[in-house]
Amino acid sequence: MNRPKFQYNCATASCLFCERTHNPHPDFKHEPIVTTRLIVKNKEREVCINCYYELLEAAESSSKSVSVILEEKLNLVRIFDKEKIVYSA
Repeated sequence: MNRPKFQYNCATASCLFCERTHNPHPDFKHEPIVTTRLIVKNKEREVCINCYYELLEAAESSSKSVSVILEEKLNLVRIFDKEKIVYSA
């Protein structure tokens, strides 16, 4: 997977996994989160910088690709959504 380009100051930014819309950093709470768009199963998904680096760490520690980890996490989100379970990344 190529290194992603992160987008700053997008007012409509939100993360697919953690559902954040505002920057969690105390000095930047008034700003939207920093996101990137990743392609999963031919669909573009918006992921925040924090979740992206968590995916990267998980991929490195498990010897799986970021794409595989991303698909697995997306499948979990879908299952939790179907069961109305609150998921926190």
